[in-house]
Amino acid sequence: METLFAPIFTWFANSRVGRVVAEVFGALCLLALFVWRVFAAGKASAVADQDKASAENLRERAETDDKIAQLSDTERRHHLREWVRDDGR
Repeated sequence: METLFAPIFTWFANSRVGRVVAEVFGALCLLALFVWRVFAAGKASAVADQDKASAENLRERAETDDKIAQLSDTERRHHLREWVRDDGR
């Protein structure tokens, strides 16, 4: 394997075109790394936003459940009637 890559590395190191190709390749690798990091940060931010929304929804559901549990049967029926459409039946 060493004999296969030695001429390639020598060409990159000793020729002007090889150095330019190596610099361009290095710059593209850095750019790809930067784009990947930005994408990963955006994805992590979206997951954090979803987790925050889920926690808020859970808190709201718990509050609603507590409010409903404190109502008497009559009060619950009264509140449920507000949600039911009266079609005249």
